[in-house]
Amino acid sequence: MNLKTIAAVLLLIIVATACDDNNNSRENLTDEQIIEQGFMEADLDGDGVIDPGETAAQIQNDFDRIDQTGDGVITADDHFGPEYMGEPVTKEQRAELYCDANDDETLTQTEYMDCINETVIDIMDADQNGSITLEEVKAFKNNQEL
Repeated sequence: MNLKTIAAVLLLIIVATACDDNNNSRENLTDEQIIEQGFMEADLDGDGVIDPGETAAQIQNDFDRIDQTGDGVITADDHFGPEYMGEPVTKEQRAELYCDANDDETLTQTEYMDCINETVIDIMDADQNGSITLEEVKAFKNNQEL
């Protein structure tokens, strides 16, 4: 799995809040509207950039969402629900294991946070200033579609 694939995770983190049960349905929004809405919600202080503190909050929210069992780690047991259709999830299907630093098939919050910050943020932050703008998110998404 390459870093661009993992970077797509951050794009999902940014737009995930635009698609939750309390917001407009994804099917009523264009991709660009989903990105813009998710970006605005991730930009907690409304200054037009997602800074490291805001990124940390989004990464934590994403980790908590993936940790279905609520035990503070992500394991194969967290892969259940209608999207898995009752089928066991193989190690190869668990994209988050890219971030499993000690290869124990258990992803801790620290491993997840470090991985996202060290790989994904660097890829999306085109000007390497430590913050992500809406333009950088859109450019990243456009590059993923190529």
